[in-house]
Amino acid sequence: MIWTPFLYVDTQDNQTVIQDYIMNTQACDFQTQMQVVQNFISHFYNQNLPEADRIFVHHFPNKLYEEFVWMSRDGKGIDSCQEKILLFDIFTFIFRNANLLMDSESQPFIEFFLKFIESRDISGYNPDALIYSIMICVSYYPNKVKFIEENGMFNFYFNFIKINGNLAHKFWIMCEDIYELDRDRNTKLSVTKLNKCQRQIMTTSVPKTDEECARLLFTVFKMFKRQRLLNVISFDVNRFYAITVSIFDDHIHKYKNSLLIVHLQKIWGGILNRRKNSFQIDLFKKLKVFAALFSINISNKLKKDLSGSVKFEVTNKIKQKLYIIYLTLVAFPVIDHQTDTWLVNVLIELHMSFQEYLQNYLFKDLPFESQFIIIKYYIKSHMTINLDISSHDSDIINGFLHRILLYPTLSNIY
Repeated sequence: MIWTPFLYVDTQDNQTVIQDYIMNTQACDFQTQMQVVQNFISHFYNQNLPEADRIFVHHFPNKLYEEFVWMSRDGKGIDSCQEKILLFDIFTFIFRNANLLMDSESQPFIEFFLKFIESRDISGYNPDALIYSIMICVSYYPNKVKFIEENGMFNFYFNFIKINGNLAHKFWIMCEDIYELDRDRNTKLSVTKLNKCQRQIMTTSVPKTDEECARLLFTVFKMFKRQRLLNVISFDVNRFYAITVSIFDDHIHKYKNSLLIVHLQKIWGGILNRRKNSFQIDLFKKLKVFAALFSINISNKLKKDLSGSVKFEVTNKIKQKLYIIYLTLVAFPVIDHQTDTWLVNVLIELHMSFQEYLQNYLFKDLPFESQFIIIKYYIKSHMTINLDISSHDSDIINGFLHRILLYPTLSNIY
């Protein structure tokens, strides 16, 4: 006899497994409930039958469900390996496809998973299929927010990636997808939860021994900047700077255009412009680090303009970065740049980028104030780094100074 709920399930074998599942989910024996769930998963894992998937969550064993609720709420028993592995299997099964992506009965299993993954002892579990299921799960925007607020990627990293570098590439693809929230979407993130997340990552991050954790921290802060949250997030800016310097010192010699350096340029541009910014550039080391970061940043922007992809504009943030670079050039004679040869290299690269920009006459499209800021920097750069002035450079500089002399109002202002 075919039961009504199974009319859309195609084979007799499938119907038999479903009948057995529904009958045994009410069993008093806890082990029987666990076994019947595992049997259902094993049988249907490689099949795509929406009706069977809905039956799985709708008729999920009450006793087992209540056990997951209790373990998640009190944190007790999460170290139980058997229940934990079963929960991971359930999550992987539910989100192996998008059939239950927006089903309300699938949502608690996301919360169970995010709670269970906080436990650090999940040795022996293969996370490959888990990554695939997470990617499907977070394709639904509210689920992505849950993973962010519960620090899902941080816990996933320490459970699986830190001990298994083979999956690092997949992990970072997943990470970038989760934290790349749509800036124009009205996303209501819990600041309280985000503060807890960043503190947890920052206090754990030891760049000298675990650079990947620092990378995760920068990925989170890149999201803060993109979502305009840096003004409301409460974080230890000095600790963040210390982590920045550790990564910077390791990368600037070899990978100055690495993603970590690129992220840091953008993040610090946001941090220095917070409404209540307490961070001060009061040491030569700080001045050198930010001059290098911002030189690379502006140089990349000029190259994009020269390629025709993005027009270079002297925004308030660009002005601030040029002022920091200019201050570095002023302090250059007393800075120990012999030990940090990278500083000279990035300053020369920025100068050459501006030189090419000026040679292509793109400079003339900028407002006069922007031109003045660039010329002021450019002359100081020539004098400090001791580069030869080309005939074209002379024409540009002399032409600009001549314009100031011709217009008294400009002369009074500048």
